[in-house]
Amino acid sequence: MTNISSFLIQAWLWRSDGQRPYGLSNHSFVHDVVQAAEQSAQVMGHAWPGMAKRLADLVMTVRGLPASSRSIPQTQPRSVAFAIGAPARVSQRAGALIWSPELLEQDLQAERAGMRLPTIIGAPRLFISYRWHELPSEDTAIDMLAGQLYGDGYDIVFDRDPRLADKGFSAEDVRELMRGCSHFLPIINDSLSDYLAGPRGTPPSALDLEWDLARTLARRRPPLQWLSLWTDGKRLPRALARRPHLDLRDSPLVALAAAFPRCRFQVVAYDRGGRPYYRSQPIERLELRATFAKASAGRNCVRCEIVDVTPRP
Repeated sequence: MTNISSFLIQAWLWRSDGQRPYGLSNHSFVHDVVQAAEQSAQVMGHAWPGMAKRLADLVMTVRGLPASSRSIPQTQPRSVAFAIGAPARVSQRAGALIWSPELLEQDLQAERAGMRLPTIIGAPRLFISYRWHELPSEDTAIDMLAGQLYGDGYDIVFDRDPRLADKGFSAEDVRELMRGCSHFLPIINDSLSDYLAGPRGTPPSALDLEWDLARTLARRRPPLQWLSLWTDGKRLPRALARRPHLDLRDSPLVALAAAFPRCRFQVVAYDRGGRPYYRSQPIERLELRATFAKASAGRNCVRCEIVDVTPRP
């Protein structure tokens, strides 16, 4: 079944002459293919019940084929571009919004206009690490965790972050962002456990290079803090058994919110004498840009800063 999925991805993503496939620009044809895949999966699911999970993922792969509204830059390999965009396309077609659309659009517009916020004092920056899965539904579940953290106001580094895709960041570019992070959050699932239990290949994979850098940064001052997010599996991998972890296996979003509560920020404006003359009420991430812009435009404002005032466990 994996071979069938791979064939569909390759056949639909690119024609033999390297151009975009006819199907991606013909929405009625795409709809017919999705419908046919769903009907076939239902028939085969009755005949081979043990294949139900694989068939569901095959249907999800086909549903993810239509092009997303935001293009992936050509600097990415074709397979990487598909993997980056597929979970978001699937969720969009299913009516589930993984990423806060209002906050995302606000950030993208500000980036393009060069209106960057200053470094937020006391705010953690989270690097989310995971092993890409051959089944799109597994990566979609990871997207849900990343999307919740982003929507709750956390500064995250995640290779399928639409803001990074918009810039055309490569895997190496994303990995180097870890140097500015405070936390390393590896996602522990069966796929990662199987990978860690096997021999390391040569040359090292992108995941190996990522973990090597995380281990190095854990020895710096201040150290990069590891916190594993355990999403499935009966046992922690040996490589992570002694490191702090958060058990998300029963209620992932509830447990994640308990450990990472919704962020609150305060904007502080200073006058020429260096005295703070304005402090905002604690506000959420979506209100932050407008509040900061208003405080910065004040007549007496010489300097303006943002402080993370979130009560955390």
